Amino acid sequence: MGKSNFNQFIQKNEKGAKLKESIRQEKKKVRQETKEFFSQQKQKNKTGTPLASAEGKRTAAQLITKQAANKEAVPEKDPGLMPLNKYVAHAGICSRRDAAELVKSGKVSVNDTVITEPGFKVGRKDDIKVQGKKVNANKNPVYILLNKPKDHITTTDDPQGRKTVMDIVKKATTERVYPVGRLDRNTT
Repeated sequence: MGKSNFNQFIQKNEKGAKLKESIRQEKKKVRQETKEFFSQQKQKNKTGTPLASAEGKRTAAQLITKQAANKEAVPEKDPGLMPLNKYVAHAGICSRRDAAELVKSGKVSVNDTVITEPGFKVGRKDDIKVQGKKVNANKNPVYILLNKPKDHITTTDDPQGRKTVMDIVKKATTERVYPVGRLDRNTT
């Protein structure tokens, strides 16, 4: 007996380009099968189970209204709502981080209820009080352009008693104003 009888059982190893091409074809076949499977799943989900309109069976409209009744109402995102700390900061009381500390310390009330969560959503119609005083968020910011005179410092107050730019503009408006640029005392 020779090897010729067992040739049908011996696997011939492909080499080079033939091996590469067979691997490519195998991958292509797997991708195609996967694509077909998911397209069938998508088609099945699209059509769903057919709804019969016979007596005793519900129609699609009845099912939809029942599903809508069972679902909890999801509140839509109101563009007028903002976090409480942001509202207090926009009111000009303090910075947003300081506003968060004010809220956490219990010094802020919304509609006569003390709130300690800085992320609590409030709107323009809510009655917000900080330490008992009603505050409103600024809608229209005030900008004052000032040519700073010499010997005035660019700050809201000075512990050393020097002249500040706020001394010049304090009677310009009733809104809260503060300097945004920094110049030294001798610069005009």
